[in-house]
Amino acid sequence: MKTSVPKKANRFPLFVHKGRQYWCKTVLGKHHYFGKVADDPKGKEAMKLWLYEKDWLLAGLEPPPYDPDGELNISVKFVCNRFMESKEAQLEAGNLSQRTYDELLGTCKFLMETIPAQLESKLLVPAHFSKLLKAINT
Repeated sequence: MKTSVPKKANRFPLFVHKGRQYWCKTVLGKHHYFGKVADDPKGKEAMKLWLYEKDWLLAGLEPPPYDPDGELNISVKFVCNRFMESKEAQLEAGNLSQRTYDELLGTCKFLMETIPAQLESKLLVPAHFSKLLKAINT
């Protein structure tokens, strides 16, 4: 299947991964995919996704889920995972004890069991924290 690369291909930051037929970009030695070429032959949507994720990927971080409307959708799980990644780096550097790391991990798990892990952080309301406080006190 022949794919049409957008005009000014020398400026277009994505390439077509030949085996998968996805728009692709190699960042920090890892392939990242931005949708099927068949669904987006000119790469317009792939380019939007790349621009959304670019700063996160270049910083070596996992980007939050993409919303085509441009809103940042950060879930409770996403926040907990990023927090624990930073603590894991501190643990590996010797700046955090295993015991403290384990306690923080347990706290994040407790949080995600009490407040729905997939809940977007922008939807948190005082009732969620009341529920969390109640769970802590029982």
